[in-house]
Amino acid sequence: MVSNVRVAPIETPARLTERTKSQAVGNFLISSVVGSVAGSTGNAGNMQQMQANMEISRAFSENLSRTLPQNYAVESGRGVDLALAKKMSDYFDASTGALPKTQELYISVSAPLWELGYTSFLTSEDYNLSYGLNLNVQEKLNDQLNPVTAISCSGVAKETMPLEAWQADDYKNVNVAAEAIVNKCFTQFMTAMGLPVIDKSIDGSNQAQLQKTQAP
Repeated sequence: MVSNVRVAPIETPARLTERTKSQAVGNFLISSVVGSVAGSTGNAGNMQQMQANMEISRAFSENLSRTLPQNYAVESGRGVDLALAKKMSDYFDASTGALPKTQELYISVSAPLWELGYTSFLTSEDYNLSYGLNLNVQEKLNDQLNPVTAISCSGVAKETMPLEAWQADDYKNVNVAAEAIVNKCFTQFMTAMGLPVIDKSIDGSNQAQLQKTQAP
């Protein structure tokens, strides 16, 4: 069967990033030390000059914080955008009558947010999985692509656990959570497009597979 809907391929799948406490501490210490050094280079012989030096120190610290990385890419747990794109492509390949034959659509999927981050710096050791998936739909008319709609699906996975538990077994828990997220966003996108969804995996029952066990 040939569908009149094309889902764009994804050359570079989204990579999981991690926003850890150790990064936050390191960025704070570096910013504070370098900012203090910058502020101490002036002459603090009077109160007005001292206030100016303090302002220099504060501004320098803020600028440095903006340039320091807030997260870094890891190699495992990637490809949530590719999984969603594949699911959508399979849907349209199997549902040739979902849209009028006279309508030719092009769909692209992206994942601007796919991150493990700490839930609280002081009161918890848990991390959560945040996601943001975007769907852009264009229609081909007179050999030109015209925007139809842009849909977003974002949130935080239901489960929280220590970073080591997310990382265990080559990020197995991330992969399991990703499956539920893909199903959820797929349903949301199809509903927004006014298309029927029949998928027994949508209920998110696979969440029970998540293993809250820390790596040794």
